[in-house]
Amino acid sequence: MAAPIDQLRGLRVIEIMQDLLSSDSSDDDDDIIDVQLLRNNARRRRWGEVPKVENFIRDVVDKYSEPEFKSDFRVSRETCNYLIELFEQSVYCPRGAPFGGVEAKSAEEHILCYLWFAGNKAVYRTVAHIFGISISTAHKMIDSVINFLTDELGPSVIKFPSTEEEKQQNAEEFEQIAGFPGVVGCIDGTFINIRTPIHKIKSTYVNRHDITSLTLQAICDANQKFLDVFTGVPGKIHDAKTFSLSFIRPKVLQMGRDFHILGDAAYPINENVMTPYREYRDLTEEQREFNYRLCRTRVKIENAFGFLKQRWRQLIRTDMWRVLKTSKFIISCCVMHNLCIERNDFLNELENNARNDQENFVNHDDNARLGQLKRDELARQFV
Repeated sequence: MAAPIDQLRGLRVIEIMQDLLSSDSSDDDDDIIDVQLLRNNARRRRWGEVPKVENFIRDVVDKYSEPEFKSDFRVSRETCNYLIELFEQSVYCPRGAPFGGVEAKSAEEHILCYLWFAGNKAVYRTVAHIFGISISTAHKMIDSVINFLTDELGPSVIKFPSTEEEKQQNAEEFEQIAGFPGVVGCIDGTFINIRTPIHKIKSTYVNRHDITSLTLQAICDANQKFLDVFTGVPGKIHDAKTFSLSFIRPKVLQMGRDFHILGDAAYPINENVMTPYREYRDLTEEQREFNYRLCRTRVKIENAFGFLKQRWRQLIRTDMWRVLKTSKFIISCCVMHNLCIERNDFLNELENNARNDQENFVNHDDNARLGQLKRDELARQFV
């Protein structure tokens, strides 16, 4: 029969005292107490008795230096305050006391909880303990910010150029990189590792690396801002198929002959999607120069993915149960990525861990011939 909780607590006090009395040196007392407290916390976790941190924002976060704040929350305090102000004015910020007189959490608490969750490899339980809230409240608060970022801010922060002037401006910025003309954006896909979604078959989501994942397809500009993002597709699906399923494909194919996006060999070539020559045969000098300039320009999307995952570490592997919620969280991180670039909010320690994935894809699209003719025409300009 299990011992009562009070009796077990008494036994833990006796254990600490015995360790103290048996110690030969008073210098070890603090170490013994620290070890015992860690053991006690582990036991409390098993019994559901872990105490929450009180006044974490007031007593800890408000005293952070700017580097400390940015290290933990992955954005500057200025960007955080800007986001708090926007969220406070939105319909997603709760007001009043809807739950039996309990005061609603502030906009600051909502934003800081989201930033801590997204920027660190933390689970909801950890966020709840740190901010002194229940796990269910942590879920609700983070969900509110995710919906705010994706539904309210997303359409104005992530947008594909629609006018000729916007396309031309993008093309001029890209041309300064390696002299490649007419580039509106660079496209690629990256894997976001996930747990197997609830009520789903794992093999459906396993990618070529034998890891359960979703694909994030994105198009970026020369400043590594996302012009379009599309996710929710299982990692098992090829990049070319993902592009055909995405909502951006019709807009890309209607840009006109003067403009195009750049992709790797995984994408089907056409007049609006330029891909490199495959190197399974000897290439001419102009073809090699074409590939060189395309790769130098297209690396922007790989850098963007690297920056995204370095800042928002939760994307290293997300542990959400549902595909829709996971997808919205991924997009919310992309919105934050763009906001940080717009506000010149960069992390000094960011490194380029971007993926360089070149795959061969045999294309049978009717527009491929026109795309190949245009590619040859562009290649002749470089020699």
